Amino acid sequence: MSTPNTHAEVAKVEHDRHAHGWGQNVVVLLILGALTLSTFGVSKLTMSENAHLYAALGIAAVKVSLVVLFFMHLKDAEGSNKVAFGLALVFVAVLMWFVMEDVNHRWKMTRTQQVWVAEPDYDQYPQHGGEEGAPSAAKAGAGEKKE
Repeated sequence: MSTPNTHAEVAKVEHDRHAHGWGQNVVVLLILGALTLSTFGVSKLTMSENAHLYAALGIAAVKVSLVVLFFMHLKDAEGSNKVAFGLALVFVAVLMWFVMEDVNHRWKMTRTQQVWVAEPDYDQYPQHGGEEGAPSAAKAGAGEKKE
């Protein structure tokens, strides 16, 4: 085999070196379909809302990894690209951890007429108090002018 001289010849040699058959792509596609169905299946299980979210995020992370590794050919890439992808996954995991901690430690929520409403404790804020701790804007009435 001769040494490639033009850019097109070099590109063809590189493509042939990393070429994958249709079989591998079909297998990855079937795995992605199974993971999509498993996401739906997990949503139907009796679990806490947080457990559903963690499961869905975990399955999504596996699906993203498969797409990046096989369809975007990261598995055949140089080491620095793999390190960059790994660091990106770590940063996303840290970000998601902070989001989940924030959601887990918010005000107690109650469900009223299909709308989530926070229940603030007005006794904590005396400047908004008044009679029975209601905010002064609520005492004035909706749409009325204060005089």
